[in-house]
Amino acid sequence: MLPLWTPSGKQLAEWNAQSPVTSLSFSDDGKNIATAQLDGTVRVWNVPTLDELMSQGCKWLEDNISKESKAEKQKQQRLCRKYSK
Repeated sequence: MLPLWTPSGKQLAEWNAQSPVTSLSFSDDGKNIATAQLDGTVRVWNVPTLDELMSQGCKWLEDNISKESKAEKQKQQRLCRKYSK
């Protein structure tokens, strides 16, 4: 796994690297990460935008909050209204 963390320690994203990453570099525009892995693989990964991360989080909430109370569902809907597709 290749996690992306904020300086404050919050995980923003995670990619499934099949082999340990030995080198990493961000593109100049910050939209991609290039990695070199121990097995010789070189990959370019897309760095999700905040909106993409929020959309993924809201989708997870939608899928996993079904057993919660009506009030909890309403909170999730208000929070995720902007990011729902």
